[in-house]
Amino acid sequence: MVDGIEEWSNIMRQNADTLVIDTVEKLASLITEKRASRKVYYEEHQRITNEVSRLQEAVLKSKNNYEQALELFKSSKTKYEDQYLKGKPGRKLDELKERYQKASKKLHQVHNEYVLLLCEAADYERDFRTVLLPGLLEYQERVQEDMIDKWRCILCEVCELTDTTRGRYSQLQTDVTSSVSSVSPKTEYSTFSEANKSKLPDPIGFAFCKDLLWLSQSSPPDPVPFEFCNDLLGDGVGSLQAGQLAVDSLTVDSLRLRLSDIEHRLREVTNELREKQNLLNQHETEVANIKKNSLQDSNIASRLPVLKRASDVLRRELNELRCRESWLQHQHCLIHDPLAALGCEEAPQPWEAAQAQVNGDSGYRSKSLLSLNFAHQRSDSLSLKSRSAAIKELLRKPFNRSKASASPASTPPTPTRANTEERVTSPDQNSLTEMSNDGQTELMSQAVNGIPELEFCNSQNYDPDRCLEDEPWFHGVLPREEVVRLLVNEGDYLVRETTRNDEQQVVLSVCWGSHKHFIVQTTPEGHYRFEGPAFPTIQELILHQHGCGLPVTNKSGAILRNPIFRERWELNNDDVELRDKIGRGNFGDVYKARLRDSGLEVAVKTCRVTLPDEQKKKFLQEGRILKQYDHPNIVKFIGICVQKQPIMIVMELVPGE
Repeated sequence: MVDGIEEWSNIMRQNADTLVIDTVEKLASLITEKRASRKVYYEEHQRITNEVSRLQEAVLKSKNNYEQALELFKSSKTKYEDQYLKGKPGRKLDELKERYQKASKKLHQVHNEYVLLLCEAADYERDFRTVLLPGLLEYQERVQEDMIDKWRCILCEVCELTDTTRGRYSQLQTDVTSSVSSVSPKTEYSTFSEANKSKLPDPIGFAFCKDLLWLSQSSPPDPVPFEFCNDLLGDGVGSLQAGQLAVDSLTVDSLRLRLSDIEHRLREVTNELREKQNLLNQHETEVANIKKNSLQDSNIASRLPVLKRASDVLRRELNELRCRESWLQHQHCLIHDPLAALGCEEAPQPWEAAQAQVNGDSGYRSKSLLSLNFAHQRSDSLSLKSRSAAIKELLRKPFNRSKASASPASTPPTPTRANTEERVTSPDQNSLTEMSNDGQTELMSQAVNGIPELEFCNSQNYDPDRCLEDEPWFHGVLPREEVVRLLVNEGDYLVRETTRNDEQQVVLSVCWGSHKHFIVQTTPEGHYRFEGPAFPTIQELILHQHGCGLPVTNKSGAILRNPIFRERWELNNDDVELRDKIGRGNFGDVYKARLRDSGLEVAVKTCRVTLPDEQKKKFLQEGRILKQYDHPNIVKFIGICVQKQPIMIVMELVPGE
């Protein structure tokens, strides 16, 4: 009996030591882990909830910025319209126009930021309700299930250490064992989880112009629409449309940068998603292998809880990455589709449409008056000369006309020389009297300009020895505003150069309903094309497009009919030989030069390449103003060189004393 009691006491002492040293330590570790799990859950919940608040503040701030930009745009537009309708060109009008364009650019960019932010907020709010919060709850539920399983193991160990199987101890041990055995990790939190799944916090209202709303938590959350506030645009602000990105010359560069950034982020998310999915597959494979071999090796079985926890974390992160991928894909489509629809066309300038809308009927009358005024100015210096030269040409070569009329089917559409009278229908009575003097003046003008009249007749035939700059329908670096002035009739077209983002681009400009501009696309083989076949040279591409009669692009429907040749006073830069620098002006240096063809000494004003476009427009405007004058006391205008940089105005050289 003494031996039995001693043995019983020894066993009780060993069990008590194990219970104090090992079991209590496991229980303390479980408590610490449970607190850490609660902290992680709280931090994750705060993070995804704070993102909702951040988006709410960002939407409100973007809306305020939109309203400020809209007020600035309307104010600038009103001032510019008032000054423009007064018909007083000058420095003040240019400054108001510049402010109006800057305000328009800022409004378009803020508009795009606002639309993209609404898209992001709507996507995140939807995923917040349907993916992120349920995923976090599911993750927390699995974590708690693992802890319950550990807790059950600790209790089983306590039961084994305290089981004496005698008397009252036996009865108590049976009750405790029964209670411990009834613990099920899968069903312990089922009631709690179901109750919380139906009582998730309702979404924050991001409806435009509405305050933050928390709905009742007694019912499942309803989706909240994110809609563009139509009150912002009212009756319309230029080309802006509610809920649609503005793709024009003010925003196309920023949209392309934004698209590039989104594509970069999308690739990063896709790569991260692939890596985490592969890692999750590895964990699941390893878990399956451990379950098969857990009975043989207890050390391997100890890795099972770690792998399960890591797999749960990966599943939650994968859900969030898939949501982020969905948001980025949506924004990518929102930007990529309108840019792809733009194709090879140049981005439209929003203020051109706004200007037409502002002018209305008064703009039509102003255009008519300007056309009459310009025709009157041309008639003073060119009408009699052109008529006399035409009559003299007919008398000199009477057979040209019969040859031309003999084969009308093979004759291309009559080219139009920009702003020059080419056709005579009813000569004035005084034309014959003044024919000799005006004809002599015309011949002198041709000798000075170095551009013979017959040079343009065969321009529609491809000459492999003639470069693009020598084509009469190539206008060099002529500004876009000048192109709009030259293209008047349906089918009128010309080719020019432009610089965008430090890159030289060749542009085909066509009048077809409105003025359309198409960038010549370059293939990997170095050929040139639009939407049709590619050609080795731009000349062949333009001649093919002119001859086939097909639209340049299916979207535009623009057909090339009449090439607009360079004006007689548009000289080639290579025809002017710069010699000595004789001064400096507001736009650039002034040189003494010589015309290569005629040897005439002239004065040349150059425009610096680094000047902004507005200054270059003023430089060309100065040349047009000088062209209108023909007086002994005013320096004679000879021509303008716009084939390439730098732009130059060629004038009569007045020798000094």
